[in-house]
Amino acid sequence: RRGLDHYLQKALDKIDELGLYIVSVDMDGLKYINDNFGHAEGDFAIRELSIYLRSTQNDRVGCARIGGDEFLIVVLGNEEDTKKICKYLRRKVSRFNMLKRKKYELSFSMGYEQYNPEDGILTCISKADEKMYEEKLMDEEGMTMTPNKLIYIGHPLEFDENKFISDLSVLMKAAYDQDPDIKRMVADVVNTYTPE
Repeated sequence: RRGLDHYLQKALDKIDELGLYIVSVDMDGLKYINDNFGHAEGDFAIRELSIYLRSTQNDRVGCARIGGDEFLIVVLGNEEDTKKICKYLRRKVSRFNMLKRKKYELSFSMGYEQYNPEDGILTCISKADEKMYEEKLMDEEGMTMTPNKLIYIGHPLEFDENKFISDLSVLMKAAYDQDPDIKRMVADVVNTYTPE
């Protein structure tokens, strides 16, 4: 965290030249991983995510872990630069899930905000946090959730049923588009896969 503070101060000194964005990153479903696969596995998941975050660092990007599963990225650049970093992280985590084939899905939520000198850095971080928590509930297209995100928001499912989660995630998006037929399909999926 001390390194991030130092980088942040350097970035603020150059903000007139390049602009500054704060990215708030929070791992999804850590409690679910700890409860179902053990704290060692939870620590492993955090380390993997940390590695991907650190790999974004250069002379214009700094990052640090600020809590158990919370991270901040400081981007000295414009919104396009920030989006590229976000897309890079998603690709890395997607590849991890494809290759490692864990019984859980490594995932994270993020939100970013442009620094405004009139508001101050703490307000910028707070706004980035707000956007990150919004993403905890829905993806860019709206309401497509990962298994860990469903657990995070208190979904009643307590069993590890990957097919159920996969089917339900796809159908929920369409259901929220107000299609009565899809809503009936969601009910059918729940009836089919809910354990007795």
